[in-house]
Formats: sequence, structure tokens, C-alpha cells
Amino acid sequence: MGNAGVTEKGRFGLIIRRLSKAIPTFAPDFSDPETLQAWWDALSGFDEEDLVEACSHAVKTMNRFPAVADLIGLMDQDAGRNFPMDAEEVAGLIEGAISRHGSWNEGEARAMIGEVGWEVVRITGGWTKLCDCQTDELPSLRRQWRELSKSVMRKSEAGITEPPCLPPPAGARTTGLTPISDMCKKYLKEEHNG
Repeated sequence: MGNAGVTEKGRFGLIIRRLSKAIPTFAPDFSDPETLQAWWDALSGFDEEDLVEACSHAVKTMNRFPAVADLIGLMDQDAGRNFPMDAEEVAGLIEGAISRHGSWNEGEARAMIGEVGWEVVRITGGWTKLCDCQTDELPSLRRQWRELSKSVMRKSEAGITEPPCLPPPAGARTTGLTPISDMCKKYLKEEHNG
């Protein structure tokens, strides 16, 4: 994110209206001053160049108008940065991406959610598993996502990229073991061949 952000509301309006012309499906009515103001409030702090690049990416990859979170996710993904979010926002983005993109559109969901949220998705079993959740499970899942988001953000701030590994139990054999994946391949080969 640049220091200045989008400096002119008129310029912002031009950028966002052009995007709505390129992707008219579900595009808000930006001729309505309140709608334009809401989007301006959400995106004016971002660098104009990043916003234009995110809009360009959206035109090439999306078949319906992106939400604010989608554009923020694209700016995050395209710029290789993580914009600061709180855990509640990450949980909301995950829930929104499930209803908006479903299991069939994992790429757009990942762009919408951002890297912190996608790590939470990975930890909780992956995108397809989350998309299979029932509506009545969402309140408890949302609490889990918030707590996991806090943990992921704390680890990221501390520079921890890998989970801690526990040492093997005393006297445990650590050499000459066959990885489970090799055992599965051997089993499947035996089943398939005979």
C-alpha cells in the first residue's frame, strides 16, 4: 500500500465505473452517491496503481463484479503483500467466499480471502471441506476461524513459518521406515494388479 492512496474521489469514481462497464454482472450502481462513497471509504487508502492493477486482473479473471474484499484480496495477491486484517475480518472473508464462490471456484476464493485466511482454510481441512459445512455449523466455525486467524497472524509476526516438530519418543526407531505414501502406493498397485 502506498503512502498517498487514491488521492482524488473523482479519479476513484472513474476507475470503479470503468470496472463496472467491463464486468456489469452484479455491479453496484456507482451513479448513486452513497454507493460510491461506501466504496471510496473502503478503498481510498490503497495505492491507485495497485487498485488499477487489481481491477485489470478482475476483468481478466472474474465473470461477475468483485466485492470490496475481492479487490483487496487481488491487491494483496498481486502485490505480494499482506494488508493488515483483524481476525474477525478474516473469518468474515472466509464465510463470504464460501457463499460467493463455493467449492468450484477455489482460485477466486483464495484471492478474496487472502493469505492469512487461506492458511486458516488449509489448517481446517482445505477449501472443499469448508464448502461442505452446514449452515448451522457456521457460528462455531466462525469462532474457530477467528482463533486460528489470531494464531496465524501471531506466528507470522514472530517469523514462524513452520509448525513446531516434536522429537521422536526416546528409543523410537527413526531410520529404515517406509513412508505411508509409499505403503499406500504399494497396496494400491497390489490391489490393481491382482
